[in-house]
Amino acid sequence: MKMRRSMYLERMTIDEIRELIESKGYQSFEAMAILEEIENSKRIYDRLIAAQGVENVENAGLDNAIVRYYLFQLDQLKSELPYDAMGGQFVVPILLMQEFRDSGIVDKVRSFCGPNAYLSEREIKGEIQKFITVHLDPQGIVLYMDILGHLSDMKKKEHDNNR
Repeated sequence: MKMRRSMYLERMTIDEIRELIESKGYQSFEAMAILEEIENSKRIYDRLIAAQGVENVENAGLDNAIVRYYLFQLDQLKSELPYDAMGGQFVVPILLMQEFRDSGIVDKVRSFCGPNAYLSEREIKGEIQKFITVHLDPQGIVLYMDILGHLSDMKKKEHDNNR
């Protein structure tokens, strides 16, 4: 089953998403669609990360390719830095975020996936944008929690109005 293409996470930065939600409101179709995209993507990434990307990159989806590259970089950084000592647990996520925001990330992912995997630049950039928003970027996590917080407030108001 192919998941529906992302309408927001692959095409918009976290700041653009925040502006959209602020202008449209937390009860808008857009806010609910963004929340659904975040939840669906988060489930997929969490499942792939838990499985340690065991599938073959060349035969898997782009989301798996990005996760495998992330896990590879994470292992590289953990072996080079003392992850559990001297603040390494804080430095590694920052370095990973910088890696995924690097201008050459598309070529790095293509090189990592090997010559047999055709991945378009637009698709790679979109998946990386989504991965950053859902998994790497604390601002994206804050946005998600903010939407969830407002969602529970909206449900309480709706419940109170139905009494």
